[in-house]
Amino acid sequence: MNVFRRILLALMGTVLLCLSAAIAVFVTNGRIAESFFTGATQIFLSANYRWLLLGIALLALILGILAWFGVFYRKSKPQMVQVESSEGTVINVSLAAVENVIKRAAADVPGVCDVSSRLKVIDEGLGVQMFLSVPQGVVVPATASAAKATVEEQMLAMLGIVPADMKVVVDSIVDK
Repeated sequence: MNVFRRILLALMGTVLLCLSAAIAVFVTNGRIAESFFTGATQIFLSANYRWLLLGIALLALILGILAWFGVFYRKSKPQMVQVESSEGTVINVSLAAVENVIKRAAADVPGVCDVSSRLKVIDEGLGVQMFLSVPQGVVVPATASAAKATVEEQMLAMLGIVPADMKVVVDSIVDK
């Protein structure tokens, strides 16, 4: 499927680049336009349509260039963190999976309304920055501390990962 997509984008890009070049040549050189389109020279040479045709040529040029970039664009590989299992094998865990564990673990803590996180693979391991939303009336230090402990416990139990650096930020206090 990926090869088909690339071939299709290459063909579309080529057609659009040729179309934009042809329109630009026809608009700027009337003799070429007459020899190729004798019946359509009135449209291409008319001052009424010149800016419209140049706009169409510019749009086709931009779409053609974008199509060519689409042919060669490669998605970046998802970042992974490596974990050693008890058998000694190395397992790659995506950061999206780690974020999912963090979100579920912190959401189970009483007093936490919403959770988001920012993860960074560092030399010492994995850096975690967790952002919490808590309702009014909750003791923020106790809730943040409980969320941190629960997340660390779940990360170790489920993934075998102990965060090298973990910061908890309460970024909003919401109404109940």
